[in-house]
Amino acid sequence: MLQLMKHFLQAGAPFHPNFKDVVKTSFKCLFCVDAHIDHSHF
Repeated sequence: MLQLMKHFLQAGAPFHPNFKDVVKTSFKCLFCVDAHIDHSHF
């Protein structure tokens, strides 16, 4: 997941045509990871 985000956020790279969808999906994934960490480890 982090490699995919790094690919889309490279400096100087043009915005992907579906940039909004990529950002939405990335934030959903990050939220799920955060929820798992909070629920399972705290």
